[in-house]
Amino acid sequence: IDNNYKKKQIFLTGPLVFEKPAKNFKTKNIRQKYKINKSKKIILQASTPKSYNSLRPITFENYDEYLHHLKKIIDHIKKFNNYFHLIIKFRKTEDLSLEDLQRELKIEKLKCVSISTDDNLNDLLDVSDLLISYSSTIIEEMFNFKKPVLLLDLFDKYNHLHKYNLYKSISGIYKQPFHYCNSEKKMFNFFNFFRNFNENKFIKNINWDKFIYTNINNDKIIYKKILNPK
Repeated sequence: IDNNYKKKQIFLTGPLVFEKPAKNFKTKNIRQKYKINKSKKIILQASTPKSYNSLRPITFENYDEYLHHLKKIIDHIKKFNNYFHLIIKFRKTEDLSLEDLQRELKIEKLKCVSISTDDNLNDLLDVSDLLISYSSTIIEEMFNFKKPVLLLDLFDKYNHLHKYNLYKSISGIYKQPFHYCNSEKKMFNFFNFFRNFNENKFIKNINWDKFIYTNINNDKIIYKKILNPK
């Protein structure tokens, strides 16, 4: 680093604001709140769509793409209604209100889909069996919970984890904690595969050091260094 700091004054904090596992999750409350049967796997959808004049049109969905992805996810959830329940983590913006989203998705007719606007993100990540996202830091946060991620890109324009995408087949998710999907056929095959997903095999086989910052649970050490930099 080109400055006057001494080497001992520099330390890596890692992602300080990332969600991570804790002991006081309210996972039962999430299932009760949305009336989700215990036998169903919970799929969390969370993404970060941007307005049409965004300077990053590739790395983020615009709102048309976001809605298209949601509709296709719901189509597949309905095909596997006995196995999955979808929770959409939603934040209203100037471009898309909650009412707009509900109208677009016809949410009142869907018993297998819920929209979350006020739940604690930690609770959602902990209770969910799978995250579906296009591009968001929540992808890396899900890895902290050692949970799988489906990178959904039906427009075939961006793979958030391209550098790490070494295994293209669905079963490759037992070697890397995500699967990249750029077609509806692949999405159907993944949902079909995920019905019998082996969580223990997944956690055991992954080299988590590649996907989780090793100091993620060392907050006390970081705070101590900040307060006592010498």
